[in-house]
Amino acid sequence: MTRAGDDRSEICRKSGCPGGCAARLADVAAPDALAAALKRVVRAAGGAGGDGQTAGGFARGGPAALARLSGGLISGAYRPGGLRRFDIAKPDGRRRELAVPCVRDRIVQTALAEALDRQFDAGMSSGSFAYRKGLSVEHAAGLATLWRLRRLDHVGDAEIESFSAGDVVAGTLAVNVVARLNARGVRYLHLTLDLPPALRGKELTADDMDAAGARLEEYAVRRIG
Repeated sequence: MTRAGDDRSEICRKSGCPGGCAARLADVAAPDALAAALKRVVRAAGGAGGDGQTAGGFARGGPAALARLSGGLISGAYRPGGLRRFDIAKPDGRRRELAVPCVRDRIVQTALAEALDRQFDAGMSSGSFAYRKGLSVEHAAGLATLWRLRRLDHVGDAEIESFSAGDVVAGTLAVNVVARLNARGVRYLHLTLDLPPALRGKELTADDMDAAGARLEEYAVRRIG
């Protein structure tokens, strides 16, 4: 993470990286970024860290608490606090040790993760799903199925009746079929491709689909009238 006035981190300078790959401290320490991170930490409802302060206690400090945290980050005075360590029982009878950071550290971590996510996500492969916002195992499994089967463009009446609420269907189905599936509580993930003219009308390989930006986008369709 670079200082507020730096364009690149020391690692970037030494490696010859053109810059922009490390989150700038100003983006992380911005009051609105820290305020958004605080909301997420409060929603997570985690316990206090090594300093004993709860998320609610920090939030009661209002803008002044965030301003102090921001100032510490910008000036370089910020230092992470201690961890609260304890252990919990596992289903097999063994114990698992946990270490909980201080609330203010979790706020900084969350703001940093958001900044890095915005920076790196745009360059991720359309077939990459791990730890990406808005994507899930269901999306990954759906795309893997589509790469294996190449295409799903027809679902019969009997097949529609076999689906139940909570099921996930991925494919290239007609809107009337999607509406019927959605009416049964089934989620629909549509295979979207940015096909160049040279690939239109041909059987696509997995490499072709990846090159065409194959991705699954969720749609909900409702029949009117």
